[in-house]
Amino acid sequence: MSFTILTFGFSSQPASAQLKVGNLSEIEGDVTCGRGTGGALAYAETKNYLVYICGAEDDPTAPRFYRSRTRNGGPGLNLEAVNYDPRQLRYFEFRNDDYTYILQIPTSRIPNPVLAVEFPNGKRVEERVTRYLARTDVSTPSQGVCSFITSNSVNIRSGPSTTYSVLTQLNRGRVVRALNRRGNWVKLAGVEDPATERVRPINGWVSNAYINGCSEDQFDRWRR
Repeated sequence: MSFTILTFGFSSQPASAQLKVGNLSEIEGDVTCGRGTGGALAYAETKNYLVYICGAEDDPTAPRFYRSRTRNGGPGLNLEAVNYDPRQLRYFEFRNDDYTYILQIPTSRIPNPVLAVEFPNGKRVEERVTRYLARTDVSTPSQGVCSFITSNSVNIRSGPSTTYSVLTQLNRGRVVRALNRRGNWVKLAGVEDPATERVRPINGWVSNAYINGCSEDQFDRWRR
C-alpha cells in the first residue's frame, strides 16, 4: 500500500477541536483489530482518519499492530511492529521503512494529542486527535508502584516463569514501575532511565525475590 495515500491527506485542524476521551466499549463490535491480533488497545479519530492500535495475539496488553482507515472510504495502512516495542512513554510509534507514525496518548502533559507522520527528510505532518478510546485494564509505563531491583544481573522475562525468554537484565538499584504480583513474579510496566529519570516502557516480569518497593510502607509489598 502506498504511503502517500495516507500522509498526503493530512490537513490542519483548528485548535478549538475538542478532544473526547472514553472506553473502547464505545466501539464494541468493531472487527478492525480482528483475527491474528489480541484485540484493540486504543482507538483514535482525526479529521481524516480512524486509527487502531491492536495488541499481540499472544499478549493482548502489548501493542503490535497499527491499522488506519480513511473517513472517505479510501485505502488505509496496516503496520506490524517487528523486533521493536512501539509503546513509548506518552505515545505509540510505528515504523514503515524510513517513515514514522506517531499516535500521542492524552495525558495532563498532552491535553491535545496528535496523529503525526515523520518523513525521511525531517518533515512532520500532524492532525489533531478529536476522539481517543482506550482499554481501562492496561496501564501506561509511568503508572505502577515505584520499586527497585535488589541484585545485579537480574533477568527480566517475557512471562511469569523461568521458561519465558529473557528480555533484558537490570542491576541493583535500578528503579522500575511494578503493577501486580502473580505467584512469585511481579509484572513491570516501566524502567526508569537513571540519566534522565524518564520512564521507558517494558512489558516484563521479575522474580519477587529481587524487587522491593521504594518507600518504607511499600518495601516488602512484593513478598507479602
